[in-house]
Amino acid sequence: MINKQAVWIQIMTSVHVVFFLACFLSFQIQSFKQDAIWTLLFALSSVTHFSVAEHRNWQLKLSTIMNIAYYLDSFLDILMIFGFLVSVNWTNLFFIFVLSVCIRKIPQRYSQCVVLFIFLNGIHWYTFLVIFRFALQYKTRQYLNKSVTQCHATIYLKKSVACKAINVLLESVLLWVLRCESRFPHKMRYTPPIIATISIVCITVYCQYFILDTKVSVKSSIKSIDINHPLTPSLNAILRCEQCMKCLTNVDIEDSVKDNVYRVDKEHLI
Repeated sequence: MINKQAVWIQIMTSVHVVFFLACFLSFQIQSFKQDAIWTLLFALSSVTHFSVAEHRNWQLKLSTIMNIAYYLDSFLDILMIFGFLVSVNWTNLFFIFVLSVCIRKIPQRYSQCVVLFIFLNGIHWYTFLVIFRFALQYKTRQYLNKSVTQCHATIYLKKSVACKAINVLLESVLLWVLRCESRFPHKMRYTPPIIATISIVCITVYCQYFILDTKVSVKSSIKSIDINHPLTPSLNAILRCEQCMKCLTNVDIEDSVKDNVYRVDKEHLI
């Protein structure tokens, strides 16, 4: 699985799908509004993460999907900061959405978010998980920036995908904690997380035996990175995306190769 980075995020997205099904199947009349909110949130996160990872046009254009993902990340960050402090209802979600859009319009500083979160929520295990999420977001951007001037097969691009995949998994766990807290105060439902863990194992085994290694390029170098549209790790996906093609040099003459950063080109050793 170490050389199949193109499917890492899709594997972690399966947890969002499991939690979506758990919310959808637990609809009750007395908690209809809460069930509708969390079903919608998990559905939106599942579709968005999967579509971005697949990196192709569906019913919406890829550029539109990337914009939705860009603002969704900010929205979920604000929701996690204030999730234990306010009631999760449609009115508060609207104000959280407005705040998340405003935050995207100013320079982001993760240190400020961390200080604000600790000040509002105090120190406990949930605090460390959210701070870890902020750290993963920071490292993802850092690795993307380090990949500039490197070839597409650089280890930095693979590390950025790994941080993003862990972040997607952590995001689903944090949303599930908030959902249980808002619907079942001080009670955690463990059956969906157990099923999600089993799904990750099964999908990983399937990918190990039936999915080819991710195709990368050792001839094309990364000349720029768009934070709003991160470069996909798959060369096949890049050839279908105009925005990603602009980030690489010599992509027009590049042949698809199966080599990755861990494989040594024997011709260069002669």
